[in-house]
Amino acid sequence: MKREKETYIEYVVLMVFIGIIVYLTLGLKGANLSQVPIDYVSSGDNITGLVTAKSMLEHGWIYSNPSIGAPYGVENYDATTMELLLSVIEQMFVSLTGNWVLGYNLFYLSAYFLIGITALYALKKLNISDVIALPLAILYAFVPYHMLRGTGHLYLGMYFMVPLMVLYLYRLMKEEQLFAKGKMVFQKDKEGWLTVSNILRMITLMLMALTGIYYAFFMCFFLCVVAMYRLLNGDGWKKLRQTGLCVGVVILTLLVGALPNVVYWMQNGRAEAVAAKGGEGAELYALKIVQLFLPIPNHRIGFFAKVREVYDTYYPLVNENGMASLGVIMSIGFVVLCIVLFVHHKVDRQSNLRIGSVFNLAAVLFGTIGGYAVILSFVTGAIRCYNRFSIFIAMFSLIAIAELLQSFYNKLEKKKWYQGIFALGMLGLLAFGIYDQTTTVLPESYQYQEERFYQDREFIQAIENAEIDGAMIYQLPYMRYPENGAIQNMPDYAHFMGYIHSNDLKWSYGSLAGREGNQWMSALSQLSLEEQLQEMKQVGFAGVYIDWNAYLPDERTAMEVMLESQADDYIQHVDGMKAYYSFY
Repeated sequence: MKREKETYIEYVVLMVFIGIIVYLTLGLKGANLSQVPIDYVSSGDNITGLVTAKSMLEHGWIYSNPSIGAPYGVENYDATTMELLLSVIEQMFVSLTGNWVLGYNLFYLSAYFLIGITALYALKKLNISDVIALPLAILYAFVPYHMLRGTGHLYLGMYFMVPLMVLYLYRLMKEEQLFAKGKMVFQKDKEGWLTVSNILRMITLMLMALTGIYYAFFMCFFLCVVAMYRLLNGDGWKKLRQTGLCVGVVILTLLVGALPNVVYWMQNGRAEAVAAKGGEGAELYALKIVQLFLPIPNHRIGFFAKVREVYDTYYPLVNENGMASLGVIMSIGFVVLCIVLFVHHKVDRQSNLRIGSVFNLAAVLFGTIGGYAVILSFVTGAIRCYNRFSIFIAMFSLIAIAELLQSFYNKLEKKKWYQGIFALGMLGLLAFGIYDQTTTVLPESYQYQEERFYQDREFIQAIENAEIDGAMIYQLPYMRYPENGAIQNMPDYAHFMGYIHSNDLKWSYGSLAGREGNQWMSALSQLSLEEQLQEMKQVGFAGVYIDWNAYLPDERTAMEVMLESQADDYIQHVDGMKAYYSFY
């Protein structure tokens, strides 16, 4: 009973610490979480996250949205990212609050707590003392990978299953049995495989598979590493049955989860946006070892910030792989794991250090630029961002640091006074790690975001007030979805602003490339503006929304003359760079 109470207290302390750090580093004092998204002004995938949350509230789930892609609407079965568990969690936040903005913000913030909890659990199961495990688990929740991806890669930041994946991998490498016979669930007097423990572990494996195709793929990759390592060390195939079972459960779960998508493809074929990914992404978005050691952008220490700026400016192939920074503490762990490779004969095979060094080497050899993953890219381009191995490398490195600290702490077992000093040292390590791995968001940035948010809302609501419920709005310029890229000064996905701020209108943007709606809009964009307007009217669009950021001044002048001659009403955004022309 005492042990259960201690465990409960540990997780409460963890939650309190994470809450304080989140509040301070994200500057939440100035945030209006119930009304304004925590990151509204960033462009790119951040905008699609807002659309997903709003769609969940209005349409109940992720697959269909009749409010975008007008006049056809949108079916989202082409996306097979396999993040169904994360979608369920987000849907719960949105549905329980009845407020998609608040639900979205809470979903994002929950990641820090969930990651801390699973990281603490995994470290404790690897025999790391609480005084070490708790601060290191917090650091893992605030690893730069998480902070830099922010809301732009919202679901990738929900990596709370990775510590549990790593725990399973370490246990299998130590030849532990994840699944064992015991008292049956329904027949307590008999022994068998259908035990509470086995069922929970099976469910955990299934949940691992549903936190994203990348994390599921990496899990299967490391399970193959376990099998190869154990075979090369003399274990027979029979001892690898549990490893094979884990791979099978993950793959089978992915197949079952993808059934709605597969059925849709059988009926409608695969969309261009899904089928056209090339294998060159395995090189473009691969892991770069140097980026593991680089400081985060805008580091609090000016020299470190300058080093990062120089690298990002002058060195090639800098993209999302820049989010792979480990921070100083986990970088030291990475170096330790590399050193262990050269002295492995002096390290016990069952040691966390020895095991971590094997996984670390496998990740680097497979995922780095020019690594073995390029061979796989000739077969499929579906998995291409191998820089995302870095979140596993971070966990391996964290465990290495934990193991070294644990060895030192064990020597202080009978010296209570020194243990107190050690605990203070761990607090100092936590403070240093947070200082190194994060930057502080200023309250002024939330004020600016709130201003922008309400300016956009006022503009869209003026359009909504001018049109009847269900009116269709055509959006110019034509922008391919997804991944069109910026057009002049208009960022990708900017057209989603219309849907985000409206309740009863339908918007043309958002139809997936390769599907009927996008093909129609693409063909329409090839016509002259006058011909486009006539076609829009015939189809039943109520007016044209236009983002002038995508046009040069001369283009804008000529188009305004044409639009004013065809429209009956005109509404302009307060910034002067967006406008609406009504046909009725």
